[in-house]
Amino acid sequence: MATNTSTQLHYIRLMVFWACDTAATVNGVSFLSVVASKGVDSAVAWTGTLYTDQGRVWNRAFFGGLVYDGYSVGTAAAYANNQVIAQYGVGNQGGMNTWQIGGSSSVTIIPAQYGS
Repeated sequence: MATNTSTQLHYIRLMVFWACDTAATVNGVSFLSVVASKGVDSAVAWTGTLYTDQGRVWNRAFFGGLVYDGYSVGTAAAYANNQVIAQYGVGNQGGMNTWQIGGSSSVTIIPAQYGS
């Protein structure tokens, strides 16, 4: 009997690929498209090289926006990018401006819940 793996990650609400080039497409396939096809509600990844200092600012703003302000993934990512620009300036975002979202950008994580 064949196993249906198309929704094997459907309990995951948000997945973050915190590493360089994790949103890259190789041979027409990306992590973002694969996890979305497996049922992850929303995923964030980057196409560039990430720098630690800017990453700390982005990370703090992104998760703070999600948890404390109730932002959606897309709004939190844009907010985090703006916080990096405010601190480091345009053109010096350390790769943090290369974020991409797979699945839905409107997902929120508050209240806590499983993926759909």
